[in-house]
Formats: sequence, C-alpha cells, structure tokens
Amino acid sequence: MKGTAGINRELLREIATLKRRVQELEELRAGYRKAEEEERHSARLSAALEMAGAICHEVNQPLQIISARIYLLSMDNTDDRTREALEMMNEQVQRIGAITRELMGLKKYSNRDYIGNIKITDIGRPPEGDAR
Repeated sequence: MKGTAGINRELLREIATLKRRVQELEELRAGYRKAEEEERHSARLSAALEMAGAICHEVNQPLQIISARIYLLSMDNTDDRTREALEMMNEQVQRIGAITRELMGLKKYSNRDYIGNIKITDIGRPPEGDAR
C-alpha cells in the first residue's frame, strides 16, 4: 500500500495533467471561436462583393447609354457652353465608370468614418498592411 506522500505526489501529477488538458481545451476553443468568426467574416465579405458586383452591373448599363448620348450630342453641337457642359458630364460619367471598375476589383476592404457613428467601406485605398 502506498503511503500518504506517494498518494499526494500521484494526485499532484494528475492535477498537473488535468491543468494542461484544460489549458489545451481552452486554446482549442479559442481557435474554434476565431475560425468561426473568420468564416462569418468571409461569408459577409462574399455577400457584400456579390452585391457590389450586381450593383455595378446595373449602374453600368444606363451609364453606357448616357455616355453614348453625350458623345452624340457633342458631335452635333458647336456652342462652347454646351460643349463644356457635355465635357463635364462626360468626365463625371467616366468617374462613375472608374468607381464601378474599382468596386468590381475589390477583394478586401477597409472602413472609414462617415457621418456620426456610421462607417462606410473605403474603396479608394486597400486595407492597412495590404499592398495592391
């Protein structure tokens, strides 16, 4: 029969083993939580990118028509003020086109403050630590 000292040493070894196992389980649980959060983030990002793609497609359709009409109007018009206005409109149409192309190429995003507590996606720059 073991003495009290032997039983105590054995209990201390068992306690140490249980502590290590508890720590391992806590680390596994933390890793699992992180993986779940990354999966949720990935799903949200995927949905947002799909929505952005659909919006870009829908915006580009009327944009093409507006661009063609501006071109046709500028061909027929000799008035300087009208030509300048059409040129300015064309620049803005081109700007919208550049924004939709930027959105279509978006793979990651970063946020910026907007109004009050609202944040919006900053499509003009890559997330921190991400070089395009």
